[in-house]
Amino acid sequence: MSTPRLKCNLRHLFRFVALALIVWLVNRSHQQFLKEMAAQGRTIELSEAQQIFPSTARLKPKEDDSSVLQVEDEEGELLGLLTQTSPQGDDSIGFSGPTNLLVALDEGGLVSSVSIRSSGDTVDHVDAIVEDPGFFQ
Repeated sequence: MSTPRLKCNLRHLFRFVALALIVWLVNRSHQQFLKEMAAQGRTIELSEAQQIFPSTARLKPKEDDSSVLQVEDEEGELLGLLTQTSPQGDDSIGFSGPTNLLVALDEGGLVSSVSIRSSGDTVDHVDAIVEDPGFFQ
């Protein structure tokens, strides 16, 4: 094999190895991102419920669906329900990642509030959604 041909083959081999390394690094970074996003499907805190239902005293899992929390006042009266879209909805990728929404339902089961708990989207994209007054309507 001639020297110019050997150099050309080595150059192609180097390019292939570099491309394979880049693909591996991107995949590794994405897997880490997915792990971090999975951790964001965290427990709904009492303070979050109190922002939506000010007289909230306790949260308890709904008997037939533990992903839904019953919001109760001091007397045990049902104020509404809270749930989140993560982890069940994490396979639905938005602009550039999954978004975990906090959904509040009134005592009649109608959606009364929706807010973003976390998002894999870019900060600019999330800001554009939050600033759009009609988006959550």
